Amino acid sequence: MSDHHPASPCIQVCTINPSNGWCEGCLRSLEEISAWNELSAAQQQAIIADLPQRAEQLFTAADGSGR
Repeated sequence: MSDHHPASPCIQVCTINPSNGWCEGCLRSLEEISAWNELSAAQQQAIIADLPQRAEQLFTAADGSGR
């Protein structure tokens, strides 16, 4: 991964899902959100790389399909 710090994935929809602790807007945990500016570029990129999987988990759970 590069040394480039990616932009925050925040989309100003800040609601924490009580079942998994992720923000429903950016899919990060409170810990990830609060530490974002102190994380290395590699750590930020790793979180961003995990967001599609988190979205799939969140939306699969929300629609009750169990996929």
